[in-house]
Amino acid sequence: MCVKSYGDYRYIDASDICYLQADNNSTDIHLNSGEMITAFKTLKHFEGVLTYPFARIHNSYIVNVDYVSRIHTGNVVCHIKNTTTKLPFSKSYKENIDVIIATIASGNYLEI
Repeated sequence: MCVKSYGDYRYIDASDICYLQADNNSTDIHLNSGEMITAFKTLKHFEGVLTYPFARIHNSYIVNVDYVSRIHTGNVVCHIKNTTTKLPFSKSYKENIDVIIATIASGNYLEI
């Protein structure tokens, strides 16, 4: 994926993106390296461009399912692997959360 900011063209491997966060009319792209890149497009734009494993979980967040380590439905948050980051999810995107849970749990679900 290429992110253009003024005269700067930044090439990012989509698999390196942990999550995207809306910031008014721009989007902050958080990478697995800890780096953050600002793109001057809305989150809705990225929602239309990015396909699985990306899922909208909140008006302000799109998450890469491959980086979800835990989903806590009681606290309504998703935890990002190898970080202390917790992303909220909203009722309006609960269906997407259910799909993420089903995808992660398929074939290796163990209730303890």
